[in-house]
Amino acid sequence: LTWSVTHVFVRDVRTGASVMDPIECGGPIEFACFHPAGDRVLVMPAFGRPVLFSVPIEPPALAHASMGMELKGIRYSPDGNWIAVHSSTNGVHVLATKTLKPWPSPDGSLASVHVTAWTDHGLLAALPDGRVIRWIPGTSNQHPAVAFKAGGIVAAMAVSPDGSKVATVTTRGCLELWTAGQTMGQPIASQLLPDTGLSHDTVLPEGITHFAF
Repeated sequence: LTWSVTHVFVRDVRTGASVMDPIECGGPIEFACFHPAGDRVLVMPAFGRPVLFSVPIEPPALAHASMGMELKGIRYSPDGNWIAVHSSTNGVHVLATKTLKPWPSPDGSLASVHVTAWTDHGLLAALPDGRVIRWIPGTSNQHPAVAFKAGGIVAAMAVSPDGSKVATVTTRGCLELWTAGQTMGQPIASQLLPDTGLSHDTVLPEGITHFAF
């Protein structure tokens, strides 16, 4: 899956050739991704509303949601039932995949969140004070548990391919490894990122925005 400013392309992974007509979105595209089942594509324009398409593409879209804010990213849950939508100013919103209807965030706590990661145990969301909460959308749990507290403001999170570990990196370059399903406790491992010249009093000038296993 690749995209240009206004079009999304579904390509053969072996040849790179397009396997269907491009998806025309009519505006700047910020991000696009496949549903875990591979039968839908979610497109996130830089401004406007996320749009969900079937594969092969048969417009009109399966569903759409008007967000009324600048959008910065999207993440599917492992089971494909939920989408975390990141905005630039209003935190994270969780939508049901089939309808793109929002599920209210617990106590409004997701309004201050800009870093998330999905695990089989729910949505992990990093709060500004370094705490990472765990929330399971679709339940009545309005008081999410604190999964762990990182050693600073979390700049990025990533989940291991087998779903058992979560890695966080702070704005000061501290890398920590956690057990995905834990509640509080200490990290499995922790260290300052190597070869960066950082000290514990040094903040990354541009911040870390992408991080992966």
